[in-house]
Amino acid sequence: MRRSFATWLPLLLPLALHACADARPEPAPPVDDVLEIPPLLATEAVRIGRIDPQTDSAALVDVGVVRIGPDGGIWVLDRGRTEVLVFEPDGRARRIVGRRGAGPGEFSGLFSMGFVGDTVWVEDWMKRNVSLFALDGTFLRSFQPELVIDAERFRGPDLPLALLEGGHAVYEGRSPHTTLAADAAGPVLVVQLGRERRDTIATRQLWRHRLPVPGLGTLSARTMRDDPLLAIDGAGRTVAVIERAPAEPPSGRTTIRITIRNARGAVLSTEQIGPLAVQPVAAQDRAVLIDSAVAALERTMSQIAEVRERVSDARAVITRVLTFPAALPPVDEAIAARDGRIWLRVRNGHGIQHWIVLDPATDTRTIIALPADFRLHDADARHAWGVVRDSLDVHYVVGMDIDPS
Repeated sequence: MRRSFATWLPLLLPLALHACADARPEPAPPVDDVLEIPPLLATEAVRIGRIDPQTDSAALVDVGVVRIGPDGGIWVLDRGRTEVLVFEPDGRARRIVGRRGAGPGEFSGLFSMGFVGDTVWVEDWMKRNVSLFALDGTFLRSFQPELVIDAERFRGPDLPLALLEGGHAVYEGRSPHTTLAADAAGPVLVVQLGRERRDTIATRQLWRHRLPVPGLGTLSARTMRDDPLLAIDGAGRTVAVIERAPAEPPSGRTTIRITIRNARGAVLSTEQIGPLAVQPVAAQDRAVLIDSAVAALERTMSQIAEVRERVSDARAVITRVLTFPAALPPVDEAIAARDGRIWLRVRNGHGIQHWIVLDPATDTRTIIALPADFRLHDADARHAWGVVRDSLDVHYVVGMDIDPS
């Protein structure tokens, strides 16, 4: 049966945009009150990914997730290799879990990974299933998550964002009547799989990574959004929601609220930090995003005749649908670390990253400085683990030493 243009076009528009690798200026020192604590400068301690016979490291292709396992190993989900690799903290290879294939315990397209107790869960977006493994790599079983939800109000995706303790999961739902409106929003839900239980813990805009173009579909493009951030504990114990506090301080500054919930959605603690400086959206940043989205639409026009017939001026279309907030929130990324601490990256330009580290157990705060090209995934008291890419886009898993001693 012939598909309508509106049905198949979104499938033909996943044109990923890559940030330019231009030289970036060093940022000015942070001036917010909460950042007056002298930062601890992390230093590289371990690098995984080189072909090195002495350390038996493996070449990595497209690292999607890095987690510190309950066994102390460094678990790496490589979407390019379609494997989960496990390394010793010093970088030596320990084992490979799963492989590409159609059989039990094999993968077709890796999506995400985490732990619940001593069980490893791995999501496969092509099979639409979750595979469970023991820490020694033994395959346990696969299943397709069942989500019982009010179909008239919400439509859940095929896979959850994460599995949690007690058979719970985090889903990002959307209305079954979702339009291509740029401000369309949907709930973030904590649910118990196979049951009616439902708790909405946040509301986020749906088109954070895609640009809706009425009459055409959606275009893979970078956008600017002021949405709550989620920091989901890789051990399946907690979910942190990071958002601006309702009561705003004086103009130009804002307060961030962190709400930590358990696996059932119940609130464990709430904390506020700030005030932090709010940064206006720079004209240069607007121009970069507009140019990138225009280039993506023009590439699509060159490939699909029907798009060319509908679009006479790509820049006019993009400038009409690409909107920008008045100011950017001061925190632009967050993770819930293996040791229970919450890491919040402060937006401070394009240079060294400054992370506020909150320890809910001791009510202490630390500032950690990480290199600009380091993408943080997980951390404990001594190391921050993440990914860096070289000039050839080769991926490396790096452990940064953050122990002040």
